[in-house]
Amino acid sequence: MKKSIDITPTWEAIVPALLEAYASASPMKREDIRAEFLKMAKAVDAYARANEMKREEIGTEFLKMAKKHEQPQMPPLQ
Repeated sequence: MKKSIDITPTWEAIVPALLEAYASASPMKREDIRAEFLKMAKAVDAYARANEMKREEIGTEFLKMAKKHEQPQMPPLQ
């Protein structure tokens, strides 16, 4: 079995470098950097929506079990 190492940087780690690059970039490169920020924003928004949907699903399931007088167990949030 092959092992791999994930070296994907976090956005928290890469934002300072992007801001520094943006400050000294040509207008054409600034557009590339702007596109990366928008890509990040869309990904974070999608994650937040998915997380909210999961919380709503867990809440609905909890209420269904409570109405049946079952012992509800909350799964861990991810």
